[in-house]
Amino acid sequence: SCVPVQEVLTDEKGDFQFFNIAVKGGSAYLSVTSAGKFDGFRRLGLIEKRINYTKILLKDKISLGTLSAEQGGVLNDNTGAVISLPANGIVDAAGQSYSGDYDVFLSWIDPTSDDLNLRMVGDLSAIDSEGELVGLSTYGMLQVELEAADGSELNIAEGNTAILEFPVPQSLRTSAPAIIPLWNYDESNGYWVEEGSATLDGDKYVGEVSHFSTWNVDVIIDPVEICGSIVTLEFTKSLSYFQVRLGGDSFSALGGWLCDDGSFRFINVPSGEILTLEVLNYCGELIESISLGPYEPGKIELGPIIVNGNIDITFINLTGNATDCDNEALIEGMVIINLQNDSYFFPIESDGSFDVNFPTCGAFEGTVQILDTGNTLASITINISDKTPEYNFEKLQACEVLPEQYFYYKFESNSFGLTTVERLVFDSEIIYYFLNSGQYTLIFDDRQSRDYINLGFGSTPVQDTEQIVNDINVRSGSFGFSFPEIKIHFKSVGPEISPGIFEYIEGTFESPESMTNYINGTFRVKPQ
Repeated sequence: SCVPVQEVLTDEKGDFQFFNIAVKGGSAYLSVTSAGKFDGFRRLGLIEKRINYTKILLKDKISLGTLSAEQGGVLNDNTGAVISLPANGIVDAAGQSYSGDYDVFLSWIDPTSDDLNLRMVGDLSAIDSEGELVGLSTYGMLQVELEAADGSELNIAEGNTAILEFPVPQSLRTSAPAIIPLWNYDESNGYWVEEGSATLDGDKYVGEVSHFSTWNVDVIIDPVEICGSIVTLEFTKSLSYFQVRLGGDSFSALGGWLCDDGSFRFINVPSGEILTLEVLNYCGELIESISLGPYEPGKIELGPIIVNGNIDITFINLTGNATDCDNEALIEGMVIINLQNDSYFFPIESDGSFDVNFPTCGAFEGTVQILDTGNTLASITINISDKTPEYNFEKLQACEVLPEQYFYYKFESNSFGLTTVERLVFDSEIIYYFLNSGQYTLIFDDRQSRDYINLGFGSTPVQDTEQIVNDINVRSGSFGFSFPEIKIHFKSVGPEISPGIFEYIEGTFESPESMTNYINGTFRVKPQ
């Protein structure tokens, strides 16, 4: 059976959470989109019954240059990457021949960069030409996208090819094979797929491709899987959420983060090499370097690794018990710690108690909150800092609606060349609904960003019903648009607090995809 797709929105810091997810094969596949960025992808090896943590870096989409579809041409990136595109060989998303100018977006991912684990597309799991699942060691990746003037995606026409040139870093040239397999990234399944090969020409690999996604020059390895945990000298406190990086003779900067209990798991590690495991705190400071291996292919279960007792690691201890709205023990929930740049999650026990040791580095200020994951309710937010090493919270009640109200939408317009616009709003002054002479109007009016939607409908909203509304006006920045038809689906409504007025209205809306302009979104709003 298929594992269902789940979708969430990040907060303003980019943080996101999936709770109680079901996966197949011990890994989860994440894809991330944001306007003006290359899409991000990550296949994350998971540890069961743990909170697994990752970071994905979304790279800016900056045009490398503009080419004519009739003439094609060659463009050079300042990293040394080169792309050569054919004349009269570009098509639109429908496969129709495209004429006119188009923009080329290209990003080279350096296989030797210290933050490769942030920049990497997917992981290094692949399907070779024989259909077998294999592990890879990368010599570099290229993300490539072509866009028409209106922002729509383009690709290479059937029977045509483009040439990609991948820079080979100096440190990898002595081990670089003369011919290396080419791999393209299957964004629907999250695996690299072998397709052709590239040839070493001086300090570059040169390969021919027939379509665009992300391309990779990699060798197949005999992998080893390494599992373990990091603890302090006292052996009573695990390190949580610290970064771990793994390097060897033929690769560098495989990376991840410790789970909430200090455990880690590396997959697709080259076997037969002496390895260096580095542990970094959440400030990015190296606190330990450990030599491992070499190992034979297979799975290695390491015992707890103890960090040096001379390293100054400060722990903040949070204890207490969480309750629900009836002051009963909260049986399913999380302790959420929000710092300036990151958020961290720890599960509570089935009796509502929690005892969290959170390692820090230097001064910090943050907040702590209890989340009832079964009912999407939360406690009040309480400030914490490094000035107090121990906190105790008795009967911290998770009974606040989270969020109180919101309005989120995506808007695309081919005719004006706009990309996706996204907003997530909690301000009651710019989002509300009102009833006037039997007509409901849902208002979203963000004057600062000049975004505006006036969504009106007639009959009383009822849970799990739909209404079709006409002539809706939308303003996005400097552009105004009208939609002749939008479908509203009401997911739920709150208790009726006066005739026709409900505590809240929650639902989704969407215009037909066939229209030139397209909009969809979700909302939960209270009355004015």
